[in-house]
Amino acid sequence: MSEKSRIFAPSLSRVGQRQEETQLPYKLPQLMKKIRLLTILFMAIAVSMGCTSCEKTNQDDVDNGYYLEVKIRNGGSLEDNCAYLFSLRSIDENIGITAPACLSINNADNFYIYSEALEYHASADIVCIGKASVMDKINDIPNSGWSVQAPVKEGYGYIARGKDYDGTLHYARLYVVNRLTNSSGGVIGATIRYEPDWK
Repeated sequence: MSEKSRIFAPSLSRVGQRQEETQLPYKLPQLMKKIRLLTILFMAIAVSMGCTSCEKTNQDDVDNGYYLEVKIRNGGSLEDNCAYLFSLRSIDENIGITAPACLSINNADNFYIYSEALEYHASADIVCIGKASVMDKINDIPNSGWSVQAPVKEGYGYIARGKDYDGTLHYARLYVVNRLTNSSGGVIGATIRYEPDWK
């Protein structure tokens, strides 16, 4: 190799390095785009697989309304152990009385309705409409079966009815979500889902 070629050879290798260095920045963004696309694709597949494996909920067993829920203990104080249903109007010696009607559970494990208006020409009763998966299934008001008390049963629906002194009717519907038990397993109350002033 001549002296000229030895001097020129290193310059060729440096030119090749410069060409590779100048081409690398242009390839890097394309590589990053591919990685980003593959990441998005992988996440989409993972989400779709997760959704298909989820347990499907029966829409017929889901309450669509906005209801109240309360825990009522058997034989507890009416002041803090009841569910407001509706207001009853009564009259005593030409003086009008309006009082709340509340649902509670007595020591015999029965629902009952209490209101001061019941002492003055107003009335209230309750009926069990049978097994109901959710509150939204409680729609029809029966013509018979009404009583001042009704046994508390988990998974059953009820309708409470109040009558003013002038015959005006009020309704509330409720559903027993579960029974409350003590550490020994004895039943001490129930969790109630209900809709006051329903009709």
